[in-house]
Amino acid sequence: MKFDVPVTGYLLDARPREGGYRAAIFFDSLGRYENGDTFTTSKLSSVSESQGYTLITTANGSQYVVVSQLLFTEEKVEGTTQTVIYRFGHDPVERIFAEVIPQAAKSE
Repeated sequence: MKFDVPVTGYLLDARPREGGYRAAIFFDSLGRYENGDTFTTSKLSSVSESQGYTLITTANGSQYVVVSQLLFTEEKVEGTTQTVIYRFGHDPVERIFAEVIPQAAKSE
């Protein structure tokens, strides 16, 4: 798949962090990271869409394709607070994925 902009890398399981995104990066065109390394982008300067994917541009001029995003929420289930993780991707069939992690497991 070709994009109209030069792509610095592809981000998997991206989530907002300090004005940028934290994610696993793949195919880093600058050779700074190996496939699957976790890193945080610099602050975002713009967000757009192309071919159904989110494209982000950072203040440093890097441009990333967001392949999937994570959203964390806390919910009470039968009186116990649990973290729910939603995973959103490009494919509508995989659009919503939820995993419940009990609070006790998080602190171990």
